Amino acid sequence: MSGLRSGVATRIQQLESRAIYTHCYGHSLNLAAGDTIKKSTVMKKALDITLEMSKLIKFLPKRDALFQNLKEELQPECPGMRVLCPTRWTVRADSLKSVLDNYSVLQELWEESEKLTKDSETTARIIGVASQMATFDFYFGVYISEMILRHSDNLSKALQKKDISAAEGQHVASLVKTTLQTMRSESSFSLFWQVLSIKAQKLNIGEPTLPRKRKAPKIFEVGIGEAGFHVNVEEHYRAIYYEALDLIIQCIDDRFDQVGYRMYMNLETLLLKGCKQVEHSSELEHVKELYSDDIHYGNLEVQFQTIAPVMK
Repeated sequence: MSGLRSGVATRIQQLESRAIYTHCYGHSLNLAAGDTIKKSTVMKKALDITLEMSKLIKFLPKRDALFQNLKEELQPECPGMRVLCPTRWTVRADSLKSVLDNYSVLQELWEESEKLTKDSETTARIIGVASQMATFDFYFGVYISEMILRHSDNLSKALQKKDISAAEGQHVASLVKTTLQTMRSESSFSLFWQVLSIKAQKLNIGEPTLPRKRKAPKIFEVGIGEAGFHVNVEEHYRAIYYEALDLIIQCIDDRFDQVGYRMYMNLETLLLKGCKQVEHSSELEHVKELYSDDIHYGNLEVQFQTIAPVMK
């Protein structure tokens, strides 16, 4: 609908340049979360593997029953698995949280399922998921994805309120961005890393390792300096942690800071101020810039004087 060349919004604006187009807030947030996951390798990998786990458990009845039995035996107090929705990005935190809560149950499930499964293709899928769950990289990806998407899920719930205004929607999005920015600090990462390391150790997950050093092809080499590599694993994962936070903040900015949203918010504020009979000259100036001579502003001012008693 919003394609640059042949989308519906583009075609309408070619006929009427002053037509205002915006996504709804919920859709914009969904797009922002999707953009973040697509750009973050560690988050995308974690989500892909979690989706594969959901398929193996929920769509194969025997494994679903086996999972329930193991959960009752090992962790009866934990909630069950939440299926990961492949299209809605802002309802994924619960699915990732269920993976973290049932991690040891899932590890046991893959071991038992491998013994019971006779189909070679399914066996290979089970072995693949089990091997990924044993790596620190996957656990880190699920942990940071759940942390970030939990904030986008909370924002999504706030934006779905029936009586929320355009200005309030922008304000709530701004608060979430501020919260995420405060998490981008050395103290926040240190606490994150400490908790993550302790939990990974209890689950017998492999030690964190540095990626193999790869030399860029000569055609991409610039200058004579040596390529930079992280000297320890904590530094490596700190960079990924900061990158993920930067991505979600930037993607929310990109999706919410649009011309259409600003004009829509201005029009809404103008109407609200008219109803309350408070000063609204700055908002009216923006309307004049957009609609020029299409509106008789003398009549509009008179109408603003009558709208307050009507609304009462």
